[in-house]
Amino acid sequence: MRSMGTATDIQVRAALPADWQEVRELCCESCSEPPFYLTGNEGWPTYGQEDWVDYSVGPEHAMFLLFDRSTSPPYPIGKARISTANGDPTTAVADGIYIRAAYRGRGLSKLLWEARITWARVHELRRITTIHRLSNVRSMRSILTQGFVETERIPAETISGATEPELVYELVL
Repeated sequence: MRSMGTATDIQVRAALPADWQEVRELCCESCSEPPFYLTGNEGWPTYGQEDWVDYSVGPEHAMFLLFDRSTSPPYPIGKARISTANGDPTTAVADGIYIRAAYRGRGLSKLLWEARITWARVHELRRITTIHRLSNVRSMRSILTQGFVETERIPAETISGATEPELVYELVL
């Protein structure tokens, strides 16, 4: 079993093109935990290097990675993405947050939220939206802790065919 670093060993930073394999690993791993993380990303296993770099690094989006630096090389333990909203130059969409199971419950999502909120402010956006499935209580707590407010509930179907609402949130910057 991997030993986990202390809070001072944890680092968050924007993904670089060279991080594409870590991004791929975390994204594909997140899809193995339905129903929370499966929402239209079934093509990920077929992505190549260029696809992962394009998904992670760009002028209108960023992927942030969370690393445990108590190991050498640092071990990737989480990821989260933010992008500008299609058709709305004032809004960012925060999605794709995932933290490996052994590291959950330690408040580490706060680091990923802080990075994404900072990114939105640097890009002079006015608000951030995000969404999660109703049963994903961990995600709900993380979102509400950052000051987001629920704005609507959307009927959605899981990969297994079950119906479960998705909750939409907004944070005004």
